[in-house]
Amino acid sequence: VSTQSTGARVLLINPDKKMVVLSTLDSIRNLEVPSFAYRKGDFVEDVEVVKTIKRGVYIFTWEGVTGFCHISKLQDKELEKVNANFKEGTKHKTRIMGFRPIDNLVQLSLRQSDISKPFLCYEDIKPCAVVVASVLSIEDFGLVVKISDNIRGVVPKMHMADIRIKNPSLKFKENQKVKAKVMHVDSKRRKLQLTLKR
Repeated sequence: VSTQSTGARVLLINPDKKMVVLSTLDSIRNLEVPSFAYRKGDFVEDVEVVKTIKRGVYIFTWEGVTGFCHISKLQDKELEKVNANFKEGTKHKTRIMGFRPIDNLVQLSLRQSDISKPFLCYEDIKPCAVVVASVLSIEDFGLVVKISDNIRGVVPKMHMADIRIKNPSLKFKENQKVKAKVMHVDSKRRKLQLTLKR
């Protein structure tokens, strides 16, 4: 019996079952994220369905990268099973929702609600952009607002209006929509500062 050595990275240790899960993929062994021309939030047109699997998940490929769209992300209306609109060979517009380097997969969504969102992540927002936000809370330091499911920001007290407000809770309520301008974005630290001043 001949033996061969290779490098591997430990993914999981299950002491109860006395099992170790390893990966020999270069991207996992070396903790490399595969190079890819797109980023989270980008749109990809005319992506072709190349495979359907029993769990109702579609797999797409382009530029040598595999994209994965779960049944819950195929359309806004809940699907119990995958229908003919998403059969192999059909083409769709999709949005990149994230990356799973450990599986070498790009996570995709075909849901119109995801495709139509103006901002999916902090990197999508630029200084001076005008955004619509919902007030989450009124704090001593200002307003905490929500721009999307994943994006929160702060309106400092001095930026809540053109004139100084002594009692913000009289002017603002939770869930109230406000139109704000982005002053500063730190996408790495997931921090966003906005102003309501004109």
